[in-house]
Amino acid sequence: MARTPDEEREYQRRHRRNVAARGEAKLQKCVVCAAAGIDKQAFDWSHIHGTDPDDVMNYVPRCRSHHIRYDNSGHRAPHSEETKALLGRKNRGYKHTPEAVEKIRAAARNPSPEARAKMAAGGRKGVAARKEAGPMPDEQRAKLSAALKGNANAAGSHRAGAGGVQGKRTGQALENIRLGQQRRREREQAEREAGAA
Repeated sequence: MARTPDEEREYQRRHRRNVAARGEAKLQKCVVCAAAGIDKQAFDWSHIHGTDPDDVMNYVPRCRSHHIRYDNSGHRAPHSEETKALLGRKNRGYKHTPEAVEKIRAAARNPSPEARAKMAAGGRKGVAARKEAGPMPDEQRAKLSAALKGNANAAGSHRAGAGGVQGKRTGQALENIRLGQQRRREREQAEREAGAA
């Protein structure tokens, strides 16, 4: 929700006073990341909801993404249906540049330690959430199956389907499989050499 000009001035005044009393948030570590074992610089002083905003001790350092999530604002807030439709029309046909594609692939092949920690934490959360949610309802399973039908990269679609038709994998999927097998062989070879030494 947008602030009025008076609210914005008050917000800025509080944050300036906080910086004067406690220093820049960028000199601190994000409290959320630190709790997850990730060493990441903070970006903002984040007001602890439900506390007095005039007390400088009621602010904690957070990185930008955790501050936005905590405040449920910015791009983390859910879009309205009208905005979703507008974004869908705007992004239709968008293609990444070859340089951007290569950068994305390079980051996926060799993620940073922070990205690895995030992926591991996210995976554990996802597994726990799925266990807690229980089995997928039949209606949702049918909807998902219908959405994946004909997708050559969907799990199991390379095998003969219900009609006995053999699905085809895309060139990128085959390349990913080949690279994965090559990495596994290299890893096994290194383990054998380490065991022999």
